[in-house]
Amino acid sequence: MPENNKIDSSLELILNLDEEERQKVSALQGVVDTESKQWEVIVKYHGDLNAVGEQLGAEVEILTEGYGIITLEESKIPELSKYTQIEFIERPKRLGIALDNSLREACITSVQRPPYDLRGRGVLLGIIDSGIDYTHPDFRNEDGSSRILYIWDQTLEGKPPQVFARGVEFTREDLDEALSLPTPMERIARVPHVDQIGHGTHVAGIAGGNGRASRGTYTGVAPEAEYIIVKLGRTGIESFPRTTELMRALKYVVEKAEELERPVAINISFGTNEGPHDGNSIVEAYMDEMANRWKTSIVVATGNEGDTGHHVGGIIREGEEIPIQFTVDQGTGGLSLTLWKSFADVLEFSLTAPNGESTGRISAKEGIQRITLGNTKILAYFGGPSPLNGDEEIFIALTPRNQFIDSGIWQLNLYGMDIVEGIYDLWLPITEEVGRETAFVEPTLEHTQTIPSTAERMITVGAYNGTTNQIAPFSGRGYTRRNRFIKPEIVAPGVNIMAPFPGGGYDSLSGTSMAAPHVTGAAALLMEWGIVRGNDPFLYGERLKSYLIRGAVRDRPSLSYPNSSWGYGTLCLANVFEGLNREEIGDIERENSNQDMEYIRQEEDVSDMNPQAIKSEDYLDYIVEYNGDIVAAALKNGAAHVTIINENHAIIQIPRGQETAFFEKTTEIVQHSMPLLFGHYAREALETSDILVFHNYPYGELRGNGVLIGIIDSGIDYAHPAFLYEDNTTRILRIWDQTLEGDPPQGFDYGTEFTEEEINNALRSENPRAVVPHVDEAGHGTFLAGVAAGYDRINGEYIGAAPDAQLLVVKLKPAKQYLRDYYLIGDPGTSVYQSNDVVMALKYIVETARELGSPIAVVLGIGSNEGAHDGTAFTEAYMGELGGRRGVVMVTSAGNEGNTAHHTSGNLSSGQLEDIEIKVGEGESGFTLAIWNNAPDRMSVSMRSPTGEYIERIPSRFGEQERINFTLERTKVWVDYVYPEPRTGDQLTMLRFEDPTPGNWIITLHGDFIVDGRYHAWLPREGWVDPETVFLRPVPQTTVTVPGTGEGTITVGAYNHVDNSLYSASGRGPTRDDEIKPDLVAPGVNIEGPLPGGRYGRMTGTSIAAALTAGAAALILEWGIIKGNDPTLTTRKVRTYLIRGAKRRPSIRYPDNSWGYGELNLLNAFQFLRDIN
Repeated sequence: MPENNKIDSSLELILNLDEEERQKVSALQGVVDTESKQWEVIVKYHGDLNAVGEQLGAEVEILTEGYGIITLEESKIPELSKYTQIEFIERPKRLGIALDNSLREACITSVQRPPYDLRGRGVLLGIIDSGIDYTHPDFRNEDGSSRILYIWDQTLEGKPPQVFARGVEFTREDLDEALSLPTPMERIARVPHVDQIGHGTHVAGIAGGNGRASRGTYTGVAPEAEYIIVKLGRTGIESFPRTTELMRALKYVVEKAEELERPVAINISFGTNEGPHDGNSIVEAYMDEMANRWKTSIVVATGNEGDTGHHVGGIIREGEEIPIQFTVDQGTGGLSLTLWKSFADVLEFSLTAPNGESTGRISAKEGIQRITLGNTKILAYFGGPSPLNGDEEIFIALTPRNQFIDSGIWQLNLYGMDIVEGIYDLWLPITEEVGRETAFVEPTLEHTQTIPSTAERMITVGAYNGTTNQIAPFSGRGYTRRNRFIKPEIVAPGVNIMAPFPGGGYDSLSGTSMAAPHVTGAAALLMEWGIVRGNDPFLYGERLKSYLIRGAVRDRPSLSYPNSSWGYGTLCLANVFEGLNREEIGDIERENSNQDMEYIRQEEDVSDMNPQAIKSEDYLDYIVEYNGDIVAAALKNGAAHVTIINENHAIIQIPRGQETAFFEKTTEIVQHSMPLLFGHYAREALETSDILVFHNYPYGELRGNGVLIGIIDSGIDYAHPAFLYEDNTTRILRIWDQTLEGDPPQGFDYGTEFTEEEINNALRSENPRAVVPHVDEAGHGTFLAGVAAGYDRINGEYIGAAPDAQLLVVKLKPAKQYLRDYYLIGDPGTSVYQSNDVVMALKYIVETARELGSPIAVVLGIGSNEGAHDGTAFTEAYMGELGGRRGVVMVTSAGNEGNTAHHTSGNLSSGQLEDIEIKVGEGESGFTLAIWNNAPDRMSVSMRSPTGEYIERIPSRFGEQERINFTLERTKVWVDYVYPEPRTGDQLTMLRFEDPTPGNWIITLHGDFIVDGRYHAWLPREGWVDPETVFLRPVPQTTVTVPGTGEGTITVGAYNHVDNSLYSASGRGPTRDDEIKPDLVAPGVNIEGPLPGGRYGRMTGTSIAAALTAGAAALILEWGIIKGNDPTLTTRKVRTYLIRGAKRRPSIRYPDNSWGYGELNLLNAFQFLRDIN
C-alpha cells in the first residue's frame, strides 16, 4: 500500500519512475510542461489553498471552495501531500473526442414553430470543444454580426480572461471587428482563433446553428441562442486536452453566464477511460458541484467506446482464477490498463506475454513492480483505498524496452485471494489513444461510458441511428460502475449528422459527440420556455433532466426501460411539452410568457436579522439551495433570518403565511424543503468487537488519545464519572446547548456554548448546574457518549471504546410545534429534532475540531422514515461532504424499523392498480404516508376507508394540494403530489391522515405512466404513530432510516452479541437506489452505559451499535493520523478498513441486507492493515 493515499495511483507511480521510464508510459504523457518543468495537479482541499501555494512557491488556481489546480515543481508534490488542507491530488487525464433530417427524429422541429415558437432566445450555449469557425454564416446574425459573445482559446498566448493565467479571450466586439474586415487573412490576423479539427464547429452547429449557409436546410436546435465558446488545450499544443483545461473551461462558462444573468446549456463531448467510472473522480465531483451553480444544465456524451472492446468486468470468487486475454496491435509504443475493485477484496494477478513468458503472481504486498518480458517492461502499482470512493485502483503499464511493446495476444490472470464483494472492472485506454486493434478478446459491453459522462448530475447522452432506428454500435453503454447511476439517461441521433464545418460549408459526422448537442439545444429550448418566459423559473439541471426523461420515446416492446444502451429512451422534445400540458400543473403559458425575463440583481441595504426567529413558532424553517447573494435577497423579500451552511445552501426563517410570496420573489433560491424530523434509536460489548485488546496492545496501545468524538443528541451529564479525569476535571472540550439562551458559538445565532474551562469551573462549584445549566433530560446522549468514549477512572466500573478520546457535544433543540403538527406527532413526550438543527450541529462540531487541530469521529444516533431513503436528503449530502474531509468520520445508525411493519414496496405496470393496505390502530390521532416512485413514472392514488367510503382516483396535479373530507367519518386526508421532487427528480406522493378511522384502509396506486414501475411507501418511524398502525403486507427490506442511507457515512446495524442473532428491529437494506446498507453491524442489544445522575443502565438499539463503531473509528484515527500511519483517513477509508476487518459467517452471503459486510471486529481490521503494510 502506498505511504500516502492522498496521491492518485498513476501520479504516485510516475513519481517513482526514472526519466526513461516516464517517457515510455503513454498514459502519463502531458503531466509535465516540458519547457518549464512544472507539474500541474488537481487537488481536493479545504481551508486556505493560497497559503499552501505561497509556502511552496506554487501557482494556485481556485476553481471552487473545494477544488483547485496547482502548478509546481515535481520535488514539491510529496510535500504538498503532507499539508492538512490537501485531501487528494490527481494528475490531469487526457481527454479524447467522442467522434466516430435529425431534428425531426428528435421531435424538435414542431416546438421551434408556433404555438411554442422556441428558438433559444435569451439562453446561452456553452460549447467546450475544439473551437469554432466564427466566420461561418450559421454563427452570424442576418446583419452579419456574431452570435458568439465570448471565445476563450486556451491554446493561444496573449490576454487571458480575468482570474485565468493562460489563453486568450475574444469578445463579441473583437469578433464583429474581425468579421467586418474584407479578407480571411485579415480576419484571422485580428482574431487568430481557428478550429483545426472541425469538431467544435460541428457540435455548435447541431446545438444552435441558424442554417444561413444552407438557407435553413441544416438548422440547429436552438438557432437564436447565443454562444460562449472555449477551445480546450494548452498554449501552442493541438493534441489531447486534459481534465484541468476542462475544469477551467466549465468555471469560465458558468461564471460568464451568471455575470450575464442568463441561463446556460453546456455541451461536453470529450472523455477518458481513466478513473473509477462511478462518478467519484475529482473532475466529476467538481462538475456535479458546478451543475448546482447558477441556472445551468450540463450535457455530456457517453463516448464512443461501446464496440471497441476496451472494457472487461465481472465477479471473482475466493480461490477462483480468471484469465483475461487482450490483443496488442503492432507498432504500439506503450499501453496502460487500470483495474478497479473494492479495497476489501485481495487480488493478485499475473501477465503472460505473447511468447509465453510470465511475470508470476504480483501482489499488493510488494508495492511497485518492475518486470521485463521480451521487449516489454511491465510496471504495476497498487494504489490502496482511494479517499474518493474507498475502492482501489491497480495501475498496470506496458512500456517498450526499445520502440514498441510486444504485439499479439497477452493474458492477464486474476486470482481471488480473500474476497468480500468480488466485483472487478478493467479498462484499456480510449480508441483515440490505442486504436481499435488493441482490445480485450472477450470484452464486456456494459460500463463502456467514458469519464466524465458517469457524473451524477450530468445529462448523459448516447447515440442511435435515426435511419435504421438502432442503437449506434459505438455508443458508450451504462450503467456506471457498481450500477451506481442509470446512465445514459437518454439517446439522440448521432449517425451521419450533417452540420456546419470550418470553411463555411457542412459535413456529415457520426459519434455520441453529435448526439449530445441535440440534447444541449433541447435543454436551451426548455430553459427559454421555463426561465426566459417565466413558465418555470427552476427548469434547469436535475429538474430539466427529469422532464427530458419523461418525454423520451420508448417504442421498443422487446426492451425493458431504463437499460444500459438506450437509457430511458430516445429524445423527443415535443413529448416533453405534451407531458407538461397533460400534467395539469396550472396554466403553463402565463401572462408574461411572450416577454423575456430580465435578470437584474439589485443591491439593497439589508435590515438586521432576527435570531429569535430560529426558535419562534411564528416563523417557518426551510433549507434552501441558492445562487448569488442569498442573504441580501432573502432579507429584502421578507425573511427574518438567514444562516449560511456552505456556498450553495442556507437555512432561512420566514414569517408564517408569507412563504409562498417569499419563494415566488426570491429567484436566487434554486430549491427549498422543510426540515426532516429525527428521533432517538435506543431502547460487555467491547470484548465481542475486539476493541479492548487495543487499550493495552503490546505493539502500541490505542485508546483514542488525541482524537475527538462528536455527540449530536440530547446532551450529556457532564458531571458523570465516565467523562471525568482522575482529578475530577472534564474530558468534554465544548458543549453547544441549542435549547438555552445565552452566548452562542461564534458564527451561530442561537443556543449557548460552554467551554472546557467553564465546565471545570462548574465541577469545582457546590452547585454545578448554576454555573453550567446544561442537562440531558432524555439520557440518550449521555449513554451514546459513554459507549463511544466513557471511562470511569474514579470508580473503575466502566470503560468505553475510546476511553482517552475527548468529547464535543451538541444538545439539539426540540422541533417546533408547527412541524410536529404537520407530521401529526401527537405525543409531547417524544423526542423530535429538526434536520436543520442537526446540520448546524454537524457544521459546529467539524469546524470546532478543525480549530482544535484534532481528528474527529461523529456519531448520529437519530433518524427518520422521512426522505427518499437514497442518500439525497440534504443532511445526508452534507454529512457526505464533511465526511470526505481528512480526519473526519461520520457514523450513523441504521434505525430500529426492521420489524415495525412501517415499509412496503412493489412494482406497477402502466394502467395497473395495486392496493396498499394499512391497519390503523384504535389510538391513532393522525399519521403521514410517503410514497416514492422513480422518474419518469407517474402514479396517482384512490382510497377506501374502513367504513367502505370510496374516494376515486385523485389526478396527479403537481404543485397542488387536495383536501378530502370523508362524509361518513371525521377523517380528513391531504394529498400532495410532488414531481419532480427537487433533490431526487422522482415523484413523491405525500398523504396526511387527520383523525383516521381505526381499521383497514386501502390506498390504491394507479400506474398512470410507467417505465420503471418500482415504488416504496413508508409510515412514520416507531414512536410517532400508534403501535398498531402498520402495513398489512410489510416489506422488511429498505428499512434503514435517513440519514443512514447516505453514501458518505458508516451505517451500523445491531446484533445480539450474547446469542449472535440479529437485533430484530435493526434497519435493513438496500437503500431505495439499491446501495448496500448497513455497512456492518455491531453489538446493540442490552448494552451497559452511563445514565444521568451518575448511574449506569442498559439500552438496546442501533444507535448504541453506532456509538460503539464511532469509538472504534476513533482508534483507527489515532493509529492513522495521530501516530502517522495513514494521515489521509476519511469516512470512506475508515469504512473500508472496518469492512475489510468485519467478521463474516460461512452461512451468509455478503454483503447482506441485514448484516451488511459483517460484524464489527477491530482486531481483524488492524491485522489486515499490518499485512498490507
